[in-house]
Amino acid sequence: MSASTSTPTTGRGHIADRIRAQILAGKYPPGAQLPTFDHLVAEFRSSRATMQLAIRQLKEEGFVRSVHRSGLFVTEQPPHLHRFGLVFAHSPGDKPWSRFLAALLAESPVALRQRDPAEIVSFQNIHPESTAPAFARLRADTAAHRLAGLILTEETTFVLEDPSIARHQVPCVALNVHERLSHGIPVINTNEVMFFDKALAWLAQRGRKRVAVLAMRQNVGVTAEDCQRAGLATRPHWICPIGSQFSGQTRSVVQLLLDYPPDERPDCLVLATDHLVEEALATVHDAGIVIGRDIDIVAHCNWPWPVESPLPIARLGFHSHDFLHTALDIISQIRRGESPPARTVVPAFFEHELEHRDFR
Repeated sequence: MSASTSTPTTGRGHIADRIRAQILAGKYPPGAQLPTFDHLVAEFRSSRATMQLAIRQLKEEGFVRSVHRSGLFVTEQPPHLHRFGLVFAHSPGDKPWSRFLAALLAESPVALRQRDPAEIVSFQNIHPESTAPAFARLRADTAAHRLAGLILTEETTFVLEDPSIARHQVPCVALNVHERLSHGIPVINTNEVMFFDKALAWLAQRGRKRVAVLAMRQNVGVTAEDCQRAGLATRPHWICPIGSQFSGQTRSVVQLLLDYPPDERPDCLVLATDHLVEEALATVHDAGIVIGRDIDIVAHCNWPWPVESPLPIARLGFHSHDFLHTALDIISQIRRGESPPARTVVPAFFEHELEHRDFR
């Protein structure tokens, strides 16, 4: 009895795993032709039906394709080299969903048009108690080597301890995550020092004298000494952290900041979190204070999705393309066996500066 008609010794999944392993190891690089169907049947001592199922699985996973009358080929962009996972703890519409995350999700397909063929797929609602289908899909894609790397956002680095993910050692990078929570993977954070330096310098150049700063976090990120070095006076209670659970208090905080005589109240304001912008601007407007004349405002934004405003504010922020492209570059470094820096920061840009940026 020939090998091709002998009793099958391997199942569909095992055959798919072995062919995939050969592709992963580079025996069959992208675009390469695989052995003929009959050769594969003989090599794996498989039935033709089982081999057809194994090939179908590899096609569905994106590793192989068939060309009429020519045979089987490795795809030009196999997923283990060109498919990246963007992992979120929540989903759009959830209360913790931030504008930073929304910008990342919206721009992920746009950013990839400007570099080598690649795909970013999102996995949402990934948290320790999650039973979301996306978590099962993340585990399955990792096990099937269908991901070239993972881009983890805040609250998702715990997946590095998930046994079904950890054992496959997928290259990972974390965005806006504190290094002590990164589990040792590279992190990409905003350059907050640059943000405040540019904001304060711009306000000082405008001739402003007294600054207040609001941020939706416990540590605002700037001190009274920083303001003074920029030539701007402030007061301890003018540097205001507003917890995310108290975002509705923005109006009250701004009203208190403005409750001084005109020559004593802040004549400039830095809104270091974009979630504060609408309420703060509405409060300033309702107080009859004219932005651009009585007060200047620098407002944080997540490029290219700023908070729109008809008022003449200066928008300063960080571009989601910088996060995504830097993440993909770091994953490529890891895949090449290089050691990327533990921490990378992305620069802050005013709106007018973006006109000169090349995001390719």
